[in-house]
Amino acid sequence: MADDWRYAERWPPRDAIARRYYLCGDGSLSAASSIGAPRSYVYDPRQPIPTLGGRNMLIAAGPRDQRPAQALSNYGLVYRSGPLATELTIAGEIRVSLHVESNCPDTDFVAKLIELARTAEPCCSPMALCARCTATPRWPHRSTWDRGASYA
Repeated sequence: MADDWRYAERWPPRDAIARRYYLCGDGSLSAASSIGAPRSYVYDPRQPIPTLGGRNMLIAAGPRDQRPAQALSNYGLVYRSGPLATELTIAGEIRVSLHVESNCPDTDFVAKLIELARTAEPCCSPMALCARCTATPRWPHRSTWDRGASYA
């Protein structure tokens, strides 16, 4: 994991190259396209997944070992790339597009960018994205949806 600061006249840096990766049905990430059957998981709101690290409210910020959360039986879905051939600097906007279905009236989706350190310790970067969806439009700042429908 890099432990340095980079300086740039503008953000993202002029030499930044946009890259797109696809979540695949086998749990891999692909630069070519999304392949494979959709994946699913069961989420029980009575057993929430803890947030470890990142830039979140009152918890300890920064990179944190994700193994305690990933060891939970209800952790959710994990997608991994193969080993990187060269070092990669991530700079600029990070976006995640999900195609989802839920049978719950309210659902939150969280995507974390997690670096697998040389020590095999998965560390959450300070970049996590959250989407909130609800079938009840009374809540501000949430997208509304119809239960059982698919959305992208």
